[in-house]
Amino acid sequence: MQITEESACFRHFIFRFDYRCLTSKSLRLMCQVLLTISLHHFLETISAVPQVLDSFDEELWRATIGKVTVFHDGKMIFQFLDGTEIQG
Repeated sequence: MQITEESACFRHFIFRFDYRCLTSKSLRLMCQVLLTISLHHFLETISAVPQVLDSFDEELWRATIGKVTVFHDGKMIFQFLDGTEIQG
């Protein structure tokens, strides 16, 4: 499955959107369904790759990483789509 820029932006929106602020029950349900679909796609993506990666996988990268910040001293911070950050 190929990830388009639009679908990557959609997943980025879904992971960042706080559906609890909505007052309409139907809108909250719709957002829960969209989040479920997005998470299902993510799980399909990561389960399709081997346990040990021997090369760069762009599809996996786009499905998990939101941004990388590189500092002048070589330090890097990886931010996942769910907001989790790790230093590398």
